[in-house]
Amino acid sequence: FQPPIEMNLVNRTVRKVPLIKPPKRNFISGKEATVVGGLIGTNVVVFGCWKYAEENGRRSYDLMRLHFTTSRNKLLTYPHTLLTSMFSHQVRFFFFAFLSFIVIVLP
Repeated sequence: FQPPIEMNLVNRTVRKVPLIKPPKRNFISGKEATVVGGLIGTNVVVFGCWKYAEENGRRSYDLMRLHFTTSRNKLLTYPHTLLTSMFSHQVRFFFFAFLSFIVIVLP
């Protein structure tokens, strides 16, 4: 492997240009892996619950909507929805987008 060469045609000089190597990316391990695994696991379970609720009747869907979505009106009576709505993805695109974000950004 040869480093790139920079040529100056006016002065007729040639010099080698040093390469800037990107840092090696380490895979997550230890406590970070536990956190990332927990985030991914939580998202998978909640997404599965949404799919189950969509197929199995109005009561389970209303329960998911009550506890895993947020609005100004529900915020006073159900403050936990601020946290649970972060893991709530009903559409596959958003589910996979969030998982991609976790895998790319967090490590």
